[in-house]
Amino acid sequence: MKKKIGFVLYIGFVLFTIELVLRYLFPLPEVLNFNRSNYQLKELDPENTAFLRNQNAFWSSRLDTNVDFIHALNEYGFRDDSWKLKKDKNKRRILFIGDSFTEGVMANQSQTIPETFKKLGNSSFEVFNMGMVGVGWNTYIKLLSDAVPLFKPDEVMIFFYANDMPKGNFNSINSNFTPENICFWKPHLLNIHKEYQESRPTPFRFIKGNSGFLKSFPSKANPWTFNESNLSPHVSKRVKEVMKKGQFNYYRINWILKEEKGLKQSVSFLEPLRELHVFLKHYDCTLSIVYIPSRSQISNQYYSFEKECCLVKCPDSLSLMDSIYNTHQQIIKSSCRQLGVPFLDLTSFVRREDSSGDHLYWNFDDHFRGKTYELVGEKVYNWKKSK
Repeated sequence: MKKKIGFVLYIGFVLFTIELVLRYLFPLPEVLNFNRSNYQLKELDPENTAFLRNQNAFWSSRLDTNVDFIHALNEYGFRDDSWKLKKDKNKRRILFIGDSFTEGVMANQSQTIPETFKKLGNSSFEVFNMGMVGVGWNTYIKLLSDAVPLFKPDEVMIFFYANDMPKGNFNSINSNFTPENICFWKPHLLNIHKEYQESRPTPFRFIKGNSGFLKSFPSKANPWTFNESNLSPHVSKRVKEVMKKGQFNYYRINWILKEEKGLKQSVSFLEPLRELHVFLKHYDCTLSIVYIPSRSQISNQYYSFEKECCLVKCPDSLSLMDSIYNTHQQIIKSSCRQLGVPFLDLTSFVRREDSSGDHLYWNFDDHFRGKTYELVGEKVYNWKKSK
């Protein structure tokens, strides 16, 4: 009898150990169906529709630097540490919402605005970096519709970049997301099998995939694969070479003209902002908005680099510093004032710092340099602290 009991205990111990090892080696998120891929623009990589989990991605701009900037993505596909549903009662939870400037493209992970804010807060905050490359206001609304009921933040801080205004209608809040929570009492092998059936990855903890946001020729995601003859006249030879290799953003072709058109767009922001404000109030969550200007709004010195990506259609000179291209900040500011939403416009601050001679943006890539993200993160932290 004792031998049978001992054998049963031994088997139980072995199975329990295997369970612990599987959970450690193949971690899964608490919510299985919440993922960046639900919101990220698919045209960035139409060949890959799978969830992004615990993997590395990188961004390159070989005309600026030989460094590949690694984005360590968490279990939900965002450039951040692991997230928990349960809040720390001693910390204020803030969701940082935005595009590539919030994610921190062209900077180390430790230099991003959310990371800088968190470090300055001395463990007073739970900061979630929900920045995503290539998205705008309508994607923020879709993300917040799901993320706010799920993570129950104390505050949402939206970093509104210059080109974030929708080209058409503003999306409405649509909170119909039903979380699929992992069953912790179910054997992990069954959870892994279910994820396999749903075509959702279960990465090995110590082997992370390392793929680029920008795909090289002949990927279908790279526009040079099917349209080289039409694109070639628009860019210089060196720009063409790195775009084809996925080592420079191929969406930059004629980008300055798209920006010029978008910044002149007339918009009405009050009602979309009011809807978001009411939605967040329902969850006892406050809202703040920070405006990040494009480099062309604060300086003309970057235009020569823009011109190399716009050889045919761009004039010899083009300035987006004129007031006609800087109305969106005022529209957002006015809407925020009417609703009592704190608003920080970084245009004057960034223009002043950039004009000092130590340029804040890269030459060819249009993102901040690493030190600029830290500078802006400190500026935002001090602004929030003063409030």
